[in-house]
Amino acid sequence: MRELTLEKISKAMGCKILSWQTNQTIKGFTNNHKNPSPFSLVFLFRHNLEEDKLIQRLIKGQATGIVISRKHNFQIDKFAQAGIGVLEAGKVKQAYRNMAKLYRTQLSIPITQVIGSSGKTTTKELIGSILKQKYSTLVGAANFNAPEGVVYNLSKIEEKHEAAVLEVGMKSLGIIRISSRMIKPQIGVVTCIHRAHLTRLGTIENIIKAKAEMIEHLSPKGTLVINGDDPNCVEYLKKIKYPGKIITFGFSEGNTIRAKNVHYKNFQSFFTVKGKGFEFDCMMNTFGSYNITNALAAIAVGIELQVPHKKIQQGITEFSPVKGRLQVLSRPNNITIIHDNFNANPDSTSLLLSQIPNLPKRPIILVLGDMENPRTKEAYAKNVHYQIGEKIGGLSIDKLVAIGKWAGEYCQGAKAMGISPNKLYYYKHVDEAKKELPQLVPPNSIVILKASVAYIDLKPLIHFI
Repeated sequence: MRELTLEKISKAMGCKILSWQTNQTIKGFTNNHKNPSPFSLVFLFRHNLEEDKLIQRLIKGQATGIVISRKHNFQIDKFAQAGIGVLEAGKVKQAYRNMAKLYRTQLSIPITQVIGSSGKTTTKELIGSILKQKYSTLVGAANFNAPEGVVYNLSKIEEKHEAAVLEVGMKSLGIIRISSRMIKPQIGVVTCIHRAHLTRLGTIENIIKAKAEMIEHLSPKGTLVINGDDPNCVEYLKKIKYPGKIITFGFSEGNTIRAKNVHYKNFQSFFTVKGKGFEFDCMMNTFGSYNITNALAAIAVGIELQVPHKKIQQGITEFSPVKGRLQVLSRPNNITIIHDNFNANPDSTSLLLSQIPNLPKRPIILVLGDMENPRTKEAYAKNVHYQIGEKIGGLSIDKLVAIGKWAGEYCQGAKAMGISPNKLYYYKHVDEAKKELPQLVPPNSIVILKASVAYIDLKPLIHFI
């Protein structure tokens, strides 16, 4: 990070200077008071920390200063004697975000922002894998996609970086606006717009409205990359007025970039990418049409940033699925686990089910947990789980193992579609399923784990298969 003057920082954050020495420099910022970086400005979200231990950690980490709340009970003289500067803010979290906005003005590299109801992390990692073939690229950590996670990722961009890609999530209206205002992306990617967060935002229209907040801060001379096969994304394009370049991706003929000649083998995907004036083949170490869609979004970003086609191919091939997202695991007795337990919503679960016919012809054990757990919309939760059960009833599977508060509706929906009751198993808790699951999985099976880890974690079951 380039050094910033105290005057510029305090003005941008609206802070009051309580103590500062003229020779103190700032070369970074963080909210990690337990392990601060040298010459960093440390934002303290809590004001009830033990003062002496805090000062010791700051000295050990060679921190330059701290930003504290007006509600603090600290003895400022102690920090001054330790050579630690002190700034006071009305709201420390807001000051932290303002610091990120200030730092962003120091960066001239292209930053890609990824939003969408699902596929954000996978698409971000695919973009990173492609861009790294040509540029020194900062790929946002894990799924740190809330505003404070965005600040963290921006703070990690260094002078060596030539590009960055960050994902942004949301749980309510206004959140994407906050994050986008800090990122100010050159390229914005919309993976899809589904029913995730419907229980929070009420309608698809509100979800579209929330996703449209990115456009307010996407460079007018930049590029919007959006799923042209998603009806809600098409509606999104109708509602926004973006003056920059728009690239659509998908399988349909009308898209700017599309995939054709798709086939699967050994849980790998093979497809041809076609765009204006180019066509090349790709192989990806994961399966599913929606992952090809994610790859198309990443390829579009690579092409926009002038990554050669051969390097794009290499980036797609080198991509490894993120843990808990269609992660393929091998087990004894030729058992394969497809671990997709990180997140789930009705539409992403439906897409996964649609890919079952593309899997190798082996016994399919479907282990599904809750997708939604709303406190106020029980009728909605029951309905979406029942609808997924109806889809399962039309598939050729060996067994359905349903686990969770609403998962019994999977069984009811599947039964209504004529599936044999002998194929249905319901458990309210994971611990109950642990005892019987080993006996339910025959050799040579494919076991699919799908749930939203926020509501139920199926990962412990992996060790019992």
